[in-house]
Amino acid sequence: MHIEPLKKQTFRTIQWCIVILSMLIYANTLNFEHALDDDIVIFNNIFTVKGLKGIPDLINKDSFHGFFKKKKNLVSGGRYRPLSIISFAIENEFFGKKKKDGTYLYNAQVGHFFNLIFYGLCCLLLIKTLKLFFHEDSIKNHCIILASSLFFAMHPLHSEVVANIKGRDEIFTLGFALSALYLMFKYNGALRFALISAILLFLSLLSKENGITFLAIIPLSFIVFKQWSIRKSLIKCWPLLVFAFFYLWLRYLVIGLSQPSGYCEILNNPFCGINDSDKYATILYTWLKYWGLLLFPIDLTHDYYPNQIPILNWNEPKVLVSLVINLLAIFGGIYGLIKRHFYGYALAFYWISFSIVSNLLFNVGTFMNERFLFISSIGFCLFLAQTLWYLIEKGINSEKKVPLFIIVSILISGLYGFKSHDRSYAWKDNLTLFKTDVKTSSNSIKCNTSYGGKLTEYAETIKNKSKKNQLIREAIVHLNKSIELYPKRTHITSWNLLGKAYAHLKDWKSSRRAFLTCLKINPNYPEAKQNLRYIAQETEKEKDFSTALKLNLDLAKKMPNKDYYWNKAGQIYGQEFNKIDSALFYLQKSIRFNPNNASTIENIGVAHSIIGNYPKALSFFLKALDLKPKDSRLHLNLHLTYKNLGQKKKAKEHFLQFNALKKGSL
Repeated sequence: MHIEPLKKQTFRTIQWCIVILSMLIYANTLNFEHALDDDIVIFNNIFTVKGLKGIPDLINKDSFHGFFKKKKNLVSGGRYRPLSIISFAIENEFFGKKKKDGTYLYNAQVGHFFNLIFYGLCCLLLIKTLKLFFHEDSIKNHCIILASSLFFAMHPLHSEVVANIKGRDEIFTLGFALSALYLMFKYNGALRFALISAILLFLSLLSKENGITFLAIIPLSFIVFKQWSIRKSLIKCWPLLVFAFFYLWLRYLVIGLSQPSGYCEILNNPFCGINDSDKYATILYTWLKYWGLLLFPIDLTHDYYPNQIPILNWNEPKVLVSLVINLLAIFGGIYGLIKRHFYGYALAFYWISFSIVSNLLFNVGTFMNERFLFISSIGFCLFLAQTLWYLIEKGINSEKKVPLFIIVSILISGLYGFKSHDRSYAWKDNLTLFKTDVKTSSNSIKCNTSYGGKLTEYAETIKNKSKKNQLIREAIVHLNKSIELYPKRTHITSWNLLGKAYAHLKDWKSSRRAFLTCLKINPNYPEAKQNLRYIAQETEKEKDFSTALKLNLDLAKKMPNKDYYWNKAGQIYGQEFNKIDSALFYLQKSIRFNPNNASTIENIGVAHSIIGNYPKALSFFLKALDLKPKDSRLHLNLHLTYKNLGQKKKAKEHFLQFNALKKGSL
């Protein structure tokens, strides 16, 4: 029985329902703050916070530059993705809160709002592009177009892209690339529209490099759906190629052939120290994980860093299973393309767009990531819709197949949508995200570190001491775990955060050990030195002089101003432990290092006063007086010394100066 295709108005109504639904499932994000890499591209980016004034720097510098305040070669190939970051700068100018220094505080709610709008437009573009592909109006084509688009709009793997403001680079990349594909296809590659499409593809590339895969997807679309020859399809796309080369030239001018500098860091290159055989076995396993996430997006996480994905070899059964499944998908796609079947195009779309994030062509800096499938998921959704139609058509050859297809499609997309909405809550802020995902990514070094650090930071805001300490102890568990997971226990960030956590508990011994470990890993690590200074001051305030003494001696070995810390050690030995010989030993070390340290000279005088050697004490006090003549305490010491020496006139003179200086300082 022949079933009529959908009426135009009905099709449009369903089309807009899908677009609206795509935004509604993420409407809760409008109340969210920022999370994850939002700091890098928005909140702590010195160019973005300037608003429109920061745009020139965003264009002519690496995308990491604004956060690190210098060129930073962290990942292979560098990052040049200015367009989405420029959009944040524009939003700062018009919607941000201007601060006294002229910079802007970004309005996260506005950022989330625009992400919803842009995502909805992507879904609309997908429907319209697929409608062009299936130019013949039939109920089958309409069902596949709408089901594919609905699957895409609802798919939970997109929650990171939409709910994380920074995910706009993915949305822009797909949006501009789809626009280029739409215009090229609709107007048969006519030169005027090909040039417009080339500009759109250029904008896609300025958002993220992944857009370059459309140099293959666009001509492939001509070959499959217009039945053009390969030669004709490629010739029509020459303007796209020209603008793609222009982008690559511009990228080279800005960041060059950027390569990671320094030692190999596994959190920027997960394959550090791994032989090629195990590397490619592990990569192949991640491809299987991707298929699993597309089919059953249940345990989602933002973090697949080491050691969440294990290093595998070719003897592992799951690697061999992945090999079989992916070979079937590759050769199935090739066979489908040869026969010019739609499923061949769907699989080809998946593999072409996936290639750039697969870790096969180059290292992307992590084992895998859910947002990497944002574009590739179109191919999967197309394949899923067609497979579903094929199975229902084979099983039920009657008028019931369309209602059944619709029911099953709504059921699948409903489950997807529910999961997307539920998953989006994890992106409320960093603490919520890390707390949620550390359960899934329990073996990730980065996730344990991030949660431990953020939990400690949050604990600082808690007034209830018992609750505060409970949170910090939980943070310590995760920080210790991240250290255990890291090769040779040398993750300096975790050690530093661990030292801070112990300091909050006033466990000075453990805090000192953590910061010293940092300096053992990197003797020039500034944060550890700063934190050691802090706990040295705090232990002295807490009257834990034994620990304060050790810390000052530690700092004397690590810091350039050694005289200051030897002086403090000598002061503690003398005043708190009454060990004058030890005090003089370190005070003499201080004075040899810096003969003009007035504080040390004075303390040597105090030490000699304590043992009754007043003439020697006087000589040091007078020398210190030459360096700081208006020091009231020094005049008091001179008053007491002269008094002990029986020189009453001199004693009175310095006492009067002491009083005058004290009054002048009030």
